[in-house]
Amino acid sequence: LHPRVRRQRQMCIRDRSCTEGDLPASPMPPATEDTPVQVELKLKSEKMDTRAIDENAINDINIYFFSNNINYHFYYPEYAPSFVFQILPGTYTLCVVTNVHKDMGGMTKSELIRYKYSVDDMVDDIPMTASMNVRILGAMTLPTLEVIRAAAKIAYTISVDDAVSKNIKLRSVQFCNVPRSAVLIGTNTPSTDKGEYYDCLLYTSDAA
Repeated sequence: LHPRVRRQRQMCIRDRSCTEGDLPASPMPPATEDTPVQVELKLKSEKMDTRAIDENAINDINIYFFSNNINYHFYYPEYAPSFVFQILPGTYTLCVVTNVHKDMGGMTKSELIRYKYSVDDMVDDIPMTASMNVRILGAMTLPTLEVIRAAAKIAYTISVDDAVSKNIKLRSVQFCNVPRSAVLIGTNTPSTDKGEYYDCLLYTSDAA
């Protein structure tokens, strides 16, 4: 696959949303700061039970490298066993977003953190994300990155207890205050704007 690559030189706003900790260092001799090096990344999804929506599927992938001096964006319309990039040596925050089914385009780290994904677009799969800090000194293979679901599909079974089933009949069910969107990176607090929530369609039963 030949990904479309976008670069944008801009300052990156630091945020606690991306995982901190030890930075994996390149095993190769340091390269010059102005010479791109080859970096390889592999992805895996967290294990989930099989449901109507394939919660393990990784389809399209948006990959971001954020640093203080330069940002990179790579888009892959299909999953592959590994992904290879040419980027300049440096310290980066790596963020991965899968299953949004579009090229999200270049953006800053703060813009990615604020990005919201509509629940109406979750039909065949669920968006998954991951992030880590990396230090790239030369050509290297990054640690395998596990992407985690940014949302979940919930299935309900609703019934009337046998003890009262003669007197109570279940005629309809409606789910209320359902979020319209979900953030993909970070842990933003729930919105207090009523416009960010909606009531689902009323489900009715034909049972007598």
